[in-house]
Amino acid sequence: MYMGKYASPALALNSSVQNGTFQSHCVLTQFNLVCRQPTVPPEYAEIILIAMIMSIILNMFGNALIIAAILYFKQLQVLPNVFTFSLSVADILVGVVVMPFYMNQCVYNCWFYGHAFCKVHHFLHAFLPTASTMHLCCIGYDRCLAICDPFHYQERFTRRTAVIALAATWLGSLLYVVPIMLDWIVIGIKEMVAERTCPDNCIFFTNKVFLSCGAFFSFVLPMGIMTVTYAKIYRIARKQAHSIGAQQHGMLGQTALGFNKQQWAAMKREHNATKTVSIILGIFMICWAPFFGTIVIDPYLNYTTKPVVWEMLNWIGHVNSAINPFLYGGFNRTFRNAICIIFSRRLLQPGIRSAEL
Repeated sequence: MYMGKYASPALALNSSVQNGTFQSHCVLTQFNLVCRQPTVPPEYAEIILIAMIMSIILNMFGNALIIAAILYFKQLQVLPNVFTFSLSVADILVGVVVMPFYMNQCVYNCWFYGHAFCKVHHFLHAFLPTASTMHLCCIGYDRCLAICDPFHYQERFTRRTAVIALAATWLGSLLYVVPIMLDWIVIGIKEMVAERTCPDNCIFFTNKVFLSCGAFFSFVLPMGIMTVTYAKIYRIARKQAHSIGAQQHGMLGQTALGFNKQQWAAMKREHNATKTVSIILGIFMICWAPFFGTIVIDPYLNYTTKPVVWEMLNWIGHVNSAINPFLYGGFNRTFRNAICIIFSRRLLQPGIRSAEL
């Protein structure tokens, strides 16, 4: 999903810096590297660095809690949570292998890790956030089956279905980044990239075709599908919620829809889970929509968007990976109870793994 103004330094090796003349935006830094001038004022650099480090820590801590809870508590080891687990793995990888390196690039406007790892970082920067988007599509599909067709949910959503969906999610995200690894994304703009980059930066320019297609297939299309899906879920859920309320007030014994009390209890849990996922989807759209809106417009403005704007919008998108686990912990009672047990003495009690959360 990462397609920002964040381009390969290998393309800058033919720049005027190598010919003995410094471009106006290239400076020799205290690290003996030739980079663009920092966009962050020195007096704010430490504050921004601390804020970024805190968001990275929250990402690792929160996602590690969700992963640990699913692995430890048997009640959470249900088929739908396969997607939750895999999403947390993708998000924690963003915090481990993407955010720390991008943080230094944002603050110092310089790449300290070599040209080879720059391309690897581009790959991870595109691959992992795209995988997060695809996971939300899978979770949306699961919620749609659970709410819209509860009687046939277990028949339609099987272990085989989950495996196929997960394989499609990870492999599809991998295919998305092939143009990046083959340098197709700079076809037609190589000269412009060489003029605007410095040898020791890791800035990733992309042409109009890849930006437009990438934004459509990795954000606009999946978000559109999920929005329509959740609109359908919302309509049906409201109807079911009305009947659930009537059941709770003793107005119905065996309801007109044919659900007994145990089925209503199960359906209520599904509604709560759907509410949590809906909030996660909404936060995801808020975090990433400004970034994708900018990348679509920027090529038609001759790539004139300021680097500090890119860095801010891209970082906000990455912060979404740190927010997700806290949304699960805050809005999903089962996960909230599991996390409370993890931080209490009850964790050492016999049989706690099988406890009712």
